[in-house]
Amino acid sequence: NAQEENKLVLYFAGKSSDVCRMFKLSDSVRATAIAFLKRFFVKFSVLEYDPKLLMVTSVFLAAKVENHVLNLDQLVTKVAKLSRDSILAHEFILSGGIEFNFWIRHPYTPMVGWLLDMAKEGLEVDLIKAKAKQWCDIAVSSDVIFVCLPTHVSLGCLFLASEEAGIESEIEMYLKGKFATEVYQKLRDKITDTTDMIESHQKELKALTQTAVKPIDKRLTACRNPAKNSASLSFKKRKERSEKHAQERRAKRMKAQSSDEKVFE
Repeated sequence: NAQEENKLVLYFAGKSSDVCRMFKLSDSVRATAIAFLKRFFVKFSVLEYDPKLLMVTSVFLAAKVENHVLNLDQLVTKVAKLSRDSILAHEFILSGGIEFNFWIRHPYTPMVGWLLDMAKEGLEVDLIKAKAKQWCDIAVSSDVIFVCLPTHVSLGCLFLASEEAGIESEIEMYLKGKFATEVYQKLRDKITDTTDMIESHQKELKALTQTAVKPIDKRLTACRNPAKNSASLSFKKRKERSEKHAQERRAKRMKAQSSDEKVFE
């Protein structure tokens, strides 16, 4: 069902983070890979495309988009049961699934700006910097990045970190000094909505263990559309037919070109 699909996508989004850490890729690559994967499965079902394969493909594509070097052969070596050709074949499918919209706006960039400005105003940002980054890591794997502006997400993460550090009142005073009362109130409401979504997602992540996902993935193997499964006999036969038709079309074109040349001899 839809809830189980969402769990699988969320689980493999977390796995994409693990792959990015394995290859020491930046936060922007990790956030982009997660966004690509989640956007793809808004449009398509895990019954059609293997989420594990799309997860690895999203990391590979995100590294390209964010101008990071990632060797495909090394990636395939580290991830079991996936081939180089399958990732390259699904790279275009993934790109089409996200409608070739590769630009992802991350909350990491505005967070750096807020922290620099807060430090300039005399706030002890060292107390919240690391924890805010952790909250931001949680936020980029949630749906909040699709419904809230990166600025609001970054402020939400800073507020969550400041609550734990006990300096929430200082952050509020800082924002009150930056904005008019009416504007600040609207901003504060948006930040509250953002923090609620991030905290709710954190609880969801804690319940999402391999034990909970394994039976869903096992059922998925039996239910997946064989026409879209590269390991299935149906897929292989379909591919063979497609290649045969392509060869026949090439042969016809070559024959037509040869006839044209004879006419002008």
